[in-house]
Amino acid sequence: MRKVTIMVLAAYSLLFFRNAGAQTPRSNIELRAIKAQAGDEASVRDLAYSIFEPFGWANRDIVRNQVVERITRSELSYRSGQQPALREEDVVKAVNNLVSRVGAPDYARTSLEQVRYLRTALMMRAPHLLAATGRSAEETELPRTMSPIEATYVTLSLIYQKLNNPKYQEDDNDTSWLQRRRNETLDKLKAGTANSAGPKLLSINSPRSSEMRKVVANVLTLSSAGTLPDMVLDDVGVSR
Repeated sequence: MRKVTIMVLAAYSLLFFRNAGAQTPRSNIELRAIKAQAGDEASVRDLAYSIFEPFGWANRDIVRNQVVERITRSELSYRSGQQPALREEDVVKAVNNLVSRVGAPDYARTSLEQVRYLRTALMMRAPHLLAATGRSAEETELPRTMSPIEATYVTLSLIYQKLNNPKYQEDDNDTSWLQRRRNETLDKLKAGTANSAGPKLLSINSPRSSEMRKVVANVLTLSSAGTLPDMVLDDVGVSR
């Protein structure tokens, strides 16, 4: 029953996930995640850098010179048993605190249901990064905990959804939101119109996306904008 649950969730989550970097069956992040299994600092840093690439954020100075190094140190600490695993609740807290700090609309807030849904979709593209934490070969459910790199990637992905995807900009984000996603997917499966090829890049222009981009533009003019990445990572639980 647990296996059926996770596979159904994976199927319907794929239909609505918008990933700017998903262009091949095995993504660049997945390839780097496999390489980083060796645990050497260089491959872990390369993986940390790669999670910013799908969103076009990798070459920003603060990312290259500060954020990637922090995530790399935290990941290495986690792999050596010093940094504890991070939780889905931490991602929820980080996104919702960011919404409060920048004055974004309430529909930008998130929930455990959305985080779980999104993690399942991401897992289909990068299984060696997603769902690898604390999971044995016999387990079929996603674990509730994540490594620092995975938790950061999920947080970045969720922020991206809030900026660009109307499915993540609805006024409620609890079980009713999840039920609508499930119903939509089941309808598509029955009609034979479900796309199993995986997430694709779509250009979406909506009033709420425009509103969110205005929020971002305003934030970037603030002198405190440079402190936001560290605040988000603090909330996620990524060690300094």
